[in-house]
Amino acid sequence: MTKIAIIGAGVSGLIAARDLTFCADVTLFDKSRGLGGRAATRYATPYEFDHGCQFIQGQSTEFNRFLEGLVEQRILKRWDARFAEIDSGEITHQRQWGADQPHYVPCNRMNMLGHHLAEGLDVI
Repeated sequence: MTKIAIIGAGVSGLIAARDLTFCADVTLFDKSRGLGGRAATRYATPYEFDHGCQFIQGQSTEFNRFLEGLVEQRILKRWDARFAEIDSGEITHQRQWGADQPHYVPCNRMNMLGHHLAEGLDVI
């Protein structure tokens, strides 16, 4: 079987590895301790915070289908954030993200997406 090495266990590397495992022996290499690249969670006891990307948004039909599958598996959830612009203590504009371009975040921590995508993969 063909052997493939992928450098980087970020979201793109993990998705590529998952797609290639059907036709090759794939190993991912990453310099970090965690998985997911910019979809990261940082820990500073007693706190934890998501770091890197704020949300995930699809631009293509295929990727949106992939994201919807992760929502069905309860890996991701919709984030319909509300925004307010404030000038001199007064709210000047308000808006909320809608269904026209949904935004997604992992259900628990941002790094859970990488952990889910890495299931069954060889990551060093």
